[in-house]
Amino acid sequence: MRQQMLIRSQHFPTILCPGCGHGIVMSAMLRAIAKSGLSKNEIVLASGIGCASRVTGYVDFQTLHTTHGRALTFATGVAVARPEFKVIAIMGDGDATAIGGNHFIHAARRNVGMTAIIFNNNIYGMTGGQYSPTTPTASFASTAPYGNVEPPFDIVSLATAAGASFVARGSCTDPVRLENMILKALKCRGFSVVEAMSTCPTTYGPRNKIKTVEAYMDWLRAQCYDLSKKDKMTDEERRSKWGLGVFVDQPRPSYVEIYDRDVVPKAKAAVGEGTSIRPGEYEMPAGKFEIIIAGKAGQGIQKLGAILAETVIRDGNHAAQIENYGPAARTGISLTEVVAEGEPIDFPLVENANVLLAMTSEALAAHLPRVRRAANPIVLVDSTHVKNPPPGAWAVPVSATAKEEFGLPMAANVVMLGAFAAVSKLFTLASAEAVVARSVTRSVEQNLAALRRGYALGEGSVPVAVPASSATVTG
Repeated sequence: MRQQMLIRSQHFPTILCPGCGHGIVMSAMLRAIAKSGLSKNEIVLASGIGCASRVTGYVDFQTLHTTHGRALTFATGVAVARPEFKVIAIMGDGDATAIGGNHFIHAARRNVGMTAIIFNNNIYGMTGGQYSPTTPTASFASTAPYGNVEPPFDIVSLATAAGASFVARGSCTDPVRLENMILKALKCRGFSVVEAMSTCPTTYGPRNKIKTVEAYMDWLRAQCYDLSKKDKMTDEERRSKWGLGVFVDQPRPSYVEIYDRDVVPKAKAAVGEGTSIRPGEYEMPAGKFEIIIAGKAGQGIQKLGAILAETVIRDGNHAAQIENYGPAARTGISLTEVVAEGEPIDFPLVENANVLLAMTSEALAAHLPRVRRAANPIVLVDSTHVKNPPPGAWAVPVSATAKEEFGLPMAANVVMLGAFAAVSKLFTLASAEAVVARSVTRSVEQNLAALRRGYALGEGSVPVAVPASSATVTG
């Protein structure tokens, strides 16, 4: 009864082919979840692309149907941000170990607290029957019409070597045992892996002369052996067959546990140093600030974005920074983007920019169109390089101030930071001072003086006048 409560009955029957083993694996997973005591609202199920990944459409959990090979990346984000959830990633063998191979290795290495269930039918079943990283040598596929010449991945060995806390292999031919493996995996603190051997009677079976579903199940049983019989088998038998059982069961602290233990106390201590502002005491202006910071290489654009984001966080609010290098690294227009908000940020990319900090004319021309859609954008430019700031923009001689008053051209970015603090009131000057003092490696006092000077310039500035016949920066 509890298992039936975990499915979306209106979505049945499934699209799985008759005789596909994936339905058996899904049922084993649901029974394990029912026995685990977890409620459906405590579970997040992420999947990639493929036959197995359609499982997310049939279960009544919080689900993510993501992109090919990326189930573990989405699952990692959820597991790290919301560790109170039990996160399960559903993947096929190609989904997990080909395009998703690096993600699989590093999720195991980090020991992220989640469960990966790999439905392994040894082929790309949905997209035409191409051979996958687990297709046995000499087996046939649409892309191996004369037999596969590549040696297959051993998923169990891969997961074990990468550092997973729990590793098991089961089969759709023994669903009760598979269910018990999944149940153990769900109780693991760190990264747990269950490889579930499955059947594909539509693409793998016919190409390999397995004519019926019954014959396929018999073939799969013959291809598997119990680990307790391993010592009685020859090396060749062990290499050519799949052992079933629990290979690794060594609980250790998960990534989040270690992060909370080793990193969070240090971060909290750093936030509390050198400021009278305690986290959460400063209430930033309402709304979401989507900030574009642009200039030329060498102006400290990326550093400015990082300091700005950390300053917002220091005040007890939320920020996310995206650095943009690409072909512009150390040449051309340099760009970084910051999202700042009083509430937790649900999407870290700038979609509707409402702030532009432009250090050059080229940067202004390139990115001003992005803020024109905003109702009341903040456009702050370095008037040293931007000779004709647009109406409605604030203009501060950022670079000239850093060079002429402090003899430190590289401090232009902190002058801009100070000016932006004054114009926007997004963060406190005290927090900016603390972050700058910790972030710069030399000329600390000069940088702090430049920051304060920038703040004074920002307080004393007014937007460029808007002629009666001209449009504002909002367009």
